[in-house]
Amino acid sequence: MPTTSDNMGMPIPTPSVDPGPTWAQNYNACLTIIDGHNHSAGSGVPIQPNGLDISTDLSFGSNNATNMRSVRFTVQASALSGGSDLSCIYAAGTGGDLYFNDGAGNQIQITMGGAVNATSSGISSGTATASFSGGVLVVDSDTNTPGNIQCGSVLLGNNTAGSKFSTLSPPAALAANQTITLPVVPGATAIVTMDNAGNLGVSTPLTNPNFPGKTLQEGSQNVVVSNTNATTSLAIIRGSVNSGGTKTAGEGFTSSVVSGGHYVLSWSTSFASQPTLVVTLFTGASTAITVSTGFNGSLPSTDAMDVFLSSAANFSFIAIGPRA
Repeated sequence: MPTTSDNMGMPIPTPSVDPGPTWAQNYNACLTIIDGHNHSAGSGVPIQPNGLDISTDLSFGSNNATNMRSVRFTVQASALSGGSDLSCIYAAGTGGDLYFNDGAGNQIQITMGGAVNATSSGISSGTATASFSGGVLVVDSDTNTPGNIQCGSVLLGNNTAGSKFSTLSPPAALAANQTITLPVVPGATAIVTMDNAGNLGVSTPLTNPNFPGKTLQEGSQNVVVSNTNATTSLAIIRGSVNSGGTKTAGEGFTSSVVSGGHYVLSWSTSFASQPTLVVTLFTGASTAITVSTGFNGSLPSTDAMDVFLSSAANFSFIAIGPRA
């Protein structure tokens, strides 16, 4: 009576016991089993790794490789670029970084210097993407459609190595969401304003801002004038004159001496009417001051005024009057 083999269930005849015809039948049955064996359970001993010598590409027949603990690559000298290297993952370069070649042959570096190479691979979620382009981080919510960024403070620096930063921060302890909308850049220098909805706007400089007193603008300059009965802005001239009649400080006038303590102040631009003139002697001078109501003893003048001192001395003055 033949026995059965452990791994493939082949009938093994017993020599000198089984008759010839039975022995031949068992022999033929064994050949049939051997011819169809595939080393699966009950069809031969499983092949061990040391029994394999893979010398060319191994196809999985479009099936998955499962239950692997890890995959270990042979590091390539550089990124693969052959036509047979499409849709493959591998390691390359001196650092053995991870690469993926897509179906179009693009060599996508996944890691760099021990970290995920996010600057070149980018990130995406649905139609939204974020990636660097020419050194600029581009965030899109869809194709060619800018997306929003939610973050804390933003640090703004110069595009130079070692730049310092300006930090753009929201108000502390925001009670509610708020939006600040920038204005269109104006064609000329303007004042920036903000309404209660957070909209920034621009406006031309005010011609009569609400300063104390009454304010007028002449020659693109704001001038504060008298609080009462002033219909035009006031001109102010100040200066200093030495005892010899020479101007030593100030502008808008010339000075001269007639004789002794008689000086003449002439205005570079006439006043609309006679100005008020206040004269102050320098410290140490002991002389009387007389200011004429006109020029050289004549009727009041808008072009010049006399200053009479009891003796020659250094003095300063302020003349205030309506601008012509």
